[in-house]
Amino acid sequence: MLFRSIKSKTIFGVTNTLPEIGLTLNGQEEIVTNLNNPNHRMYDKFVAFEKMIATMDFESVVKQLKHSRQVMEVLDQASKVL
Repeated sequence: MLFRSIKSKTIFGVTNTLPEIGLTLNGQEEIVTNLNNPNHRMYDKFVAFEKMIATMDFESVVKQLKHSRQVMEVLDQASKVL
């Protein structure tokens, strides 16, 4: 099993984006892996938002705003329970 041979692991950066992971296997030299996209994690959202503005796609704007409000309602309800 692979996990039995791992002697050390290091996470470089915040864990919600996991920018890099370093593994040391059986005392060997550390292997650093970064499989992340070089763009910001919200790059695709920014591109879509810019396109909505450029093309005056107000239908998509309203749809996204509705979704954002639904998410905030869920968060508000959850915060009252916690």
